[in-house]
Amino acid sequence: MKHLKEVYAQTKRDDFEIIGVVCNDTPERLRPFLDKQAITWPQVMATTANKLTETFQVNSYPTTFLIDPQGKVLLTGLRGSQTLSLIKDLLSRKR
Repeated sequence: MKHLKEVYAQTKRDDFEIIGVVCNDTPERLRPFLDKQAITWPQVMATTANKLTETFQVNSYPTTFLIDPQGKVLLTGLRGSQTLSLIKDLLSRKR
């Protein structure tokens, strides 16, 4: 979470966005966690209707995906300090 917060703080929303996908929980239980962790990026609830966990084959938590603007999955399993350097590298290539 620390590294995701760092990436989020150091990137422009026009260039990069984080979206949290919440599974097996409720908005009422989620809010205290988001507040405690100071998470400010948008959250989407995974449901049987939107099939997010099935579409992206999420089998464990946390799971990370880097998805381009066209919806193509570029990377999965981002962890730790590599997250910021990989994203900065990809954004610099975009320019």
